Amino acid sequence: MSEAYLYPGTNVLINHADLRDQELLDIFERNRSALRLMELQAKPIQGNFDMKHLQVIHKYLFEDVYPFAGNIRTVNIGKDNFWFSDSPSIPFKAENIFNTLKENNFFKNTTPEQFADKAAALYSDVNYLHPFREGNGRSTREFFRQLAQNAGHELKWSQASKEEYMSAVIQATDDPMKYNSELSKVLLKCIKPEEVEWKVPEKEIPLKEVLKQAEGMPAVHNKFDITSEMLNKPVERFKLDHTGKGKERLQFQFKGSQEIYKVVLERPPLMSQQMKNEWLDLAANTVGPIQMRSQGMGLGE
Repeated sequence: MSEAYLYPGTNVLINHADLRDQELLDIFERNRSALRLMELQAKPIQGNFDMKHLQVIHKYLFEDVYPFAGNIRTVNIGKDNFWFSDSPSIPFKAENIFNTLKENNFFKNTTPEQFADKAAALYSDVNYLHPFREGNGRSTREFFRQLAQNAGHELKWSQASKEEYMSAVIQATDDPMKYNSELSKVLLKCIKPEEVEWKVPEKEIPLKEVLKQAEGMPAVHNKFDITSEMLNKPVERFKLDHTGKGKERLQFQFKGSQEIYKVVLERPPLMSQQMKNEWLDLAANTVGPIQMRSQGMGLGE
């Protein structure tokens, strides 16, 4: 097969590591792009959610691997007898797609269900566009993760299995309406956490030990103070779930009480799990409401 993106006489894409073995290239690409993706999740790329934004994401993910990173493909590509958009029409189609997104205010002020429905239709269009020679899926998923975050939702692709995701995407080849419906279900699953069941400890544990199971600490804007006495009281049952944007919600009942307490937790900056646990032990031996001033995090108001 003769193509400008390939090493002559092979089906291997030209790459910065000059690897001519497809298996070795796959490993190199996965490792490099995975590291880049972790960086993007910690510090997303700022953009206008247009074609240029998608190109910058693609370039960041694959610039260590491919010389064409961030560039729109110049050849036609397909998969399993399905052909994606012809390369000359990509810029024109992309302009229409992303202008429509802008007209819809980037799906802001939507419920999880509304966002999932709108994003599924958009994903269908972007997937058909398939603007890059390689790495379309990863760059598109990261684009949609950032789009969801901008709209007030936290999209975690890991909450759906690879099989669920791929099944929904594959349906684009034969039934776009069904495809949008199935992908909408996948997107909703990834942005709307499943209901967390109550946990009943097998043996008596105080509130401080429950808090040690969480990633965060009680945020400063909770409606009540948590005292050292409360940290030492045994808990009857509790449940902990992630609410998005690095926050958790803890609900608990003390032993012998009917009242259900609800506490928002936030991850303290520059605080390891060990440091957090040490602070909780220290706070449990402090009299009155606790303020962790040296870390900028409060237990209570």
